Amino acid sequence: MTAMFKKAIGDLRTERGRSVSIVAALAIGIAGFLAVLSAYAVLTRALNDGYVATNPPAATLAIDDLDESAVETARATPGVADVDARRTTAARIRVGPAQWKNMNLFVRRDFAASRIATVALEQGTWPARADELAIERDALQVAGAKVGDVVTVRAENGQERTMRVVASLHDVGQAQARMENLVYGYVNMDALAALGVAARYDELAISVSEHSNDEVHIVQVANAVKSALESKGLRIARVDVPEPGQHPHAKLMGGLMLSLA
Repeated sequence: MTAMFKKAIGDLRTERGRSVSIVAALAIGIAGFLAVLSAYAVLTRALNDGYVATNPPAATLAIDDLDESAVETARATPGVADVDARRTTAARIRVGPAQWKNMNLFVRRDFAASRIATVALEQGTWPARADELAIERDALQVAGAKVGDVVTVRAENGQERTMRVVASLHDVGQAQARMENLVYGYVNMDALAALGVAARYDELAISVSEHSNDEVHIVQVANAVKSALESKGLRIARVDVPEPGQHPHAKLMGGLMLSLA
């Protein structure tokens, strides 16, 4: 037995209480770290599974002025399973005398019938009028609103309009509103026109008919759609192809959990 080992044994005998405390602290720390790792694995798996269940877009093309002819051209492109025209624009929202909150307004042709990046209606009715607004369920807390409230919405052009919150939705594809301190609102195209915003779609989400987890294949199909639309004289500002099957914020949330660990 070496002198160093004998000294360690001696220290353990003379400082039993302290030694036990150190061992217990190490055990608790390791157990906590393993618990966080387990929670991280469960969270990211559940987040990704829920995201995939909404049939997220394989790719999204940003287009200056998207009309019905362009939508049908994209739909007819080989490899495309489905398409959905949409628009996202920045705005602000205020409930009563409370302070203004930043908001993203999402517009689709038909939220209820949409088959790409579906959102779930949890309470109320889908917004069908120019003065109706739906808000993502987590974002209701950020806005300080509830279904039935009358709110004021201000577009980027400064024009304001009172609207009624008619629904609470669950949109799995968005980051948690409380983390972003951002409100997610959902309206129809008539609401944009009433706010003085150009009533047109400028995004085209597509899904692919096969190999939906093959990023190389998705890029090929997205580029084919881009070429088909450009041949019609449209300008494609951007083509986004997210990592297939992965929630866009899963890594961020996972990183936060690992930093806690």
